[in-house]
Amino acid sequence: MNKAANAVPFLFLRHGQTETNVRGLLAGSTDVALTDQGIGEAERAAELLAHTEISVICASPLQRARRTAEIVAARHGLPVKTIDDFRERNWGRLEGKAFPSSLGDPQPPGGEALDDYVARIDGALTRFFQMASDGHGLLVAHAGGFDALCRIFGITDGAMVIGNARPIRFDPPKKTGAPWYISSI
Repeated sequence: MNKAANAVPFLFLRHGQTETNVRGLLAGSTDVALTDQGIGEAERAAELLAHTEISVICASPLQRARRTAEIVAARHGLPVKTIDDFRERNWGRLEGKAFPSSLGDPQPPGGEALDDYVARIDGALTRFFQMASDGHGLLVAHAGGFDALCRIFGITDGAMVIGNARPIRFDPPKKTGAPWYISSI
């Protein structure tokens, strides 16, 4: 993995709640909308980020992430730039079914291999970092994307679960090769 050459600090925000979240179903690459609560969560995240410097907002093209990003972007007067490769992992035949007990399956039936997914996210980071080279970028995506980022940046301390619309800051390490730091906003 290229660990996104020229990496700088950035913010990450998972989308707000969806009906599949409520029902405990795996949405994956299926395009589902935010619930009313999910819209409220996105609005609260926008409030939390209202006084944070953000120069660019990029999002997965899936409507749950894109809509969350639009709500935050409205507070900052910014457009949302979608990057297709930040869409959630394709879970194949598991999509729309009850959330599996383990998401560690490297090759779900009919779905995207974990290594391929992480490589896709890693490649998309290069484009994101080109747009957010000032260290003030916000990426709005999915729980799987957050997990992929943690894998890419060597974050293995078990803090790889993220709630809906919870802003997280990613900071590069001070020492080359060390894991990145994450903190809640």
